[in-house]
Amino acid sequence: MHTHRRSRVSGQSTFGTNFVIAAIVLLTAFTSVIFGQSAINIPSTGLALWLKADAGTPAAGSRVSIWSDQSSNHADASQANGVNQPLATLSASGARVVRFDGASDFMSFVAPLNGLTGATLILVASAAQDYTGDWNGTSNAPLFWNETAYWGCVHLSPFQTSVKYRFGTTQTNNLPAFTRPVSIGSGLSITTAVKNGTTESLFINGSNVLTQSGKYSTINGIAGTGTLGRGYNSTYFAGDIAEVLVYRRALSDAERAQIESYLISKYIAAPPTTNQAPSVSVGPAATVTYPAAASLTGTASDDGLPNSTLTYTWTKVSGPGDVTLSSPNAANTSATFSAAGQYCLRLTVSDSQLTASADVQVTSVAPAPPSAVPTSGL
Repeated sequence: MHTHRRSRVSGQSTFGTNFVIAAIVLLTAFTSVIFGQSAINIPSTGLALWLKADAGTPAAGSRVSIWSDQSSNHADASQANGVNQPLATLSASGARVVRFDGASDFMSFVAPLNGLTGATLILVASAAQDYTGDWNGTSNAPLFWNETAYWGCVHLSPFQTSVKYRFGTTQTNNLPAFTRPVSIGSGLSITTAVKNGTTESLFINGSNVLTQSGKYSTINGIAGTGTLGRGYNSTYFAGDIAEVLVYRRALSDAERAQIESYLISKYIAAPPTTNQAPSVSVGPAATVTYPAAASLTGTASDDGLPNSTLTYTWTKVSGPGDVTLSSPNAANTSATFSAAGQYCLRLTVSDSQLTASADVQVTSVAPAPPSAVPTSGL
């Protein structure tokens, strides 16, 4: 049973005055947005809230008391208390964002989700710290609706090394989570969670990373008021929120992809469309005294194609003896040699389609012979 204690979400508002993080609800009409030289059609049917930091917020450097909703619902997110107001500012990449300090900043909104069998949440955000969300995933959530019954809560929490989310239905042990292949640090990412009846899916920067079935079909046990920047039991989120969309239905794949394409173009450099080989480097040439082991250090970077997974293989290229590697399929390993001499060792890295390698020279020096016993006067 869900045994943790429920906390009360503060803030009173009407549906139309207080919505802080945009989740996506699918319907069929469209709102046209000018981005660059093109008009982007954002589905407006079922759109409960649309917050974006480059519209509806004060000038950079100002505290945000009202974050104006860009949908037709006027569901503004708000924070009347000055000490709890986040900051309108620019991200490291120059994007307009609303920054939450992780200590006391949060905003409130009203967007009832109870009774829905479909919903979509889309969040453009970055975390300044690598939270875990605690055991239930809901702590420090940037987008959060509290529970009114055990195993309620709706949240979307893209952290640096993991993503946690939940469409609360009172289903026990409902703890979907995804571990990123590598940390994204404090960079912005686009995270989408879709509930479509008993099936739920998670997308990161437009790619499906997790789909689970067997869920209860109806959202239940959820408070009507949600928060931005504050998760379960008043645990605060430190980071930036650039854009939020909340829909009261599941978007179609085509609608979701259209919105994600717009957001990726706006906030994230376009990813490469053609796979490139990994970039590989190894440590400097090394010298050890035979039979001591040599430490080998390798690093690799990649464009994430085709699947963000790299494999490592160390091999001997040349040398007078045999080489024993402690971990031949790890980036870092150690090597011992059956004979002294100069060896060339190679690290090869593969992304499953393309490979690259780098070589390092290791010299195993024979130990100096023992000093001769003096014979003078013997």
